[in-house]
Amino acid sequence: MKKTYKVVMLPSNKPTMLEFDEYKQLWLNPELQHDNNPDTVQEYQHLYFISDEKIKIGDWVYDKLNKTIHQVDSAYSYRGYPKIIATTNEDIWKSASSNYSRENGVWGCDKIDESFVKDFHSAYNDDNPITEVELDYKNLPIGEEDEYSGFDNWEVKLKTTDDGYVIVKSPINRTYTRADMVNAISYAVAHPNITAGEMKKKVNDVLSFING
Repeated sequence: MKKTYKVVMLPSNKPTMLEFDEYKQLWLNPELQHDNNPDTVQEYQHLYFISDEKIKIGDWVYDKLNKTIHQVDSAYSYRGYPKIIATTNEDIWKSASSNYSRENGVWGCDKIDESFVKDFHSAYNDDNPITEVELDYKNLPIGEEDEYSGFDNWEVKLKTTDDGYVIVKSPINRTYTRADMVNAISYAVAHPNITAGEMKKKVNDVLSFING
């Protein structure tokens, strides 16, 4: 069983595997190196898989308008916000909390592995960004097994590796429409001095907002 989730990229104040330079070119930084040169512009970026699934206290959600993330602290806060399923942001991984427990209300997100980050980077720089992914799910029995009828109840759970990484079955690349192209050309005409990298980031930011 598979489900489809949207992919969003958000800025971070810590070194990450993805970063924009001053020309808005997206780079890979697998060693999480920090350039101490004050003249170097680095905009660190994290990836998030989001969904419209029901949120609960302790879940992490995506604020589409402000491009930030929040942890749900009450039954009424952040209602309608997309839920974060998995991320490269280790600060909100399940393993980041030693007392992770759903029963005690301590929640976290599953992990996105390095191989997907590399695929995302390559597709982004080829002007064909990955906007959605399909993740694998499995059916797990609930309760005790009856000797004759087996299990009566089952729940669907996200498949992960032993290390907590989600299993991406299929990345889905964005196909641009005629309207997308018209909007991109209009923006370029209105900003004749914009660089190619800045143009690419601007267009993808707009598409991310529309699709997120």
